[in-house]
Amino acid sequence: EARAVLHAWEATYMATRQRIEESGTHVRWEFDRKRLFERTRYMAFVLGHLYDVAQVLDQFDQFLGPELRAVTDDTTQVDKVVQRVEALKEPLTSITYNAYDRRYDESWQSLMDEFNADVASIEEQSIHFIDDAFQKLRSAESAYELVENFKKVESRDVINRQFTTLYDEVMEQYMKELSQIHALFDAHKARPLIYENYPPVAGAIAWARDLYHRAKKPILKFK
Repeated sequence: EARAVLHAWEATYMATRQRIEESGTHVRWEFDRKRLFERTRYMAFVLGHLYDVAQVLDQFDQFLGPELRAVTDDTTQVDKVVQRVEALKEPLTSITYNAYDRRYDESWQSLMDEFNADVASIEEQSIHFIDDAFQKLRSAESAYELVENFKKVESRDVINRQFTTLYDEVMEQYMKELSQIHALFDAHKARPLIYENYPPVAGAIAWARDLYHRAKKPILKFK
């Protein structure tokens, strides 16, 4: 909103100037635009950076929420990323100059460059963490649920793109599980693994049906 006010100041001036010149009074309404707008343009520029910073922090907060902790046993890795995200704020809260003063534009730009470099580093760390967590999931079904859950989270673009690349891996994992189920059926179809206290025929049917449901359940979610 503050940035919008600063932009509106210049827009209002230009609209008023045009209205006066079109009024037919032959009066030119012109002032030194550098003196009028140089400072407010720079303030809007800095506020744009601060808006981007707020978005970055919010997107990381979305990513590092309860959904992520729910699908990993190693929450210490999540905590490490959280600490790095929190550390992004410190340089911004401890500056000793007026960020809206153009005389310090080089210092401010340097600060933003460092911030963006740290963000890129945290994104890379997050992607490695996602890959590690994904590999530790025990089934294609749980892996698919992880990817689907994060489709609903407004996170960093690079992190969201990483999740979309995992669908092929989910299907590969499912095909491995399907092969294992098929191998288990072939190995024991002559003498099915009958559950305790089941009659032979009913036990064989129950065993085959259980294998069928184990194969069917994940693929229904993939539809």
